[in-house]
Amino acid sequence: MINIVGDGYRIWSHHKLPHDQVEHGNIDVFVAIGDSEYVFTIFTLANIEAIMERYKKSGECLSGSYFWAKGMVVTREISEHSLDMIVRDMIETGEYKTAMELIESEEEGGEAMER
Repeated sequence: MINIVGDGYRIWSHHKLPHDQVEHGNIDVFVAIGDSEYVFTIFTLANIEAIMERYKKSGECLSGSYFWAKGMVVTREISEHSLDMIVRDMIETGEYKTAMELIESEEEGGEAMER
């Protein structure tokens, strides 16, 4: 499990990081910024290539011609350090507002996420 606390934000995931294969994988990541919570899925380039190769055989997505995921962020490797750097940069640039999905609270009519 991941739990990173930065200056004004917190990053967590219910998944373990692929320590032996940092260049191949994907995980769902949750981020708290102030009173708001966001979620995104981070993929490595190698993981996307493997998924598209699998789709080529299965026929999905025009036999692997394309790949998409809602709330997708792509990186070369997944590690606690890279997650912290990516989230920090997205907060500093404001890109988190469009790259991550806002999780609505129960009071706002959405479902609360378990931490």
